[in-house]
Amino acid sequence: MLNTIITSSLSRPEMIYVLAQIREEWQQAVGNRSLVSAETSVGLLLADVVKTVELMNEEQRTILGEKLFLEVATVLDAPNGIDH
Repeated sequence: MLNTIITSSLSRPEMIYVLAQIREEWQQAVGNRSLVSAETSVGLLLADVVKTVELMNEEQRTILGEKLFLEVATVLDAPNGIDH
């Protein structure tokens, strides 16, 4: 289902670029460690995805759920949503 939603808005090359960009950001965050063995926040990873595909606040809330949306907004100090 997510594949259908995303690919209707982004082309395949755009989606590849977006996901590669997220991976590169996480690789920088963990340094020389492997992404496979890196411990990370699933909530922040999901927030990266919704931020990178530039979803509107209501779409962010739907994907993340109200609780996670508010937690991520607090962590990122972005009370009006996850900044793009």
